[in-house]
Amino acid sequence: MSNSRNKTPIIGYTTATSDKPGKKQAFRRFRRKTKVELQQGKELFTIHTKQTTAWDMPKDGKHYVKDIDIKFLRK
Repeated sequence: MSNSRNKTPIIGYTTATSDKPGKKQAFRRFRRKTKVELQQGKELFTIHTKQTTAWDMPKDGKHYVKDIDIKFLRK
């Protein structure tokens, strides 16, 4: 596996290694909002993607790089 590489040169905007902390926070916020709506007797129309955007996450999304150094494509 030492030579495995990504084939598509798409990388994150920042140096964050993972979106996991942001996703945990977003789903916690979603679950809390859903729980409150259930307790208030409201209809559940909450969609988890409306609670957060890609810009709220640590990586701030991804982008395509045309000419990229091979070291950024290593897994």
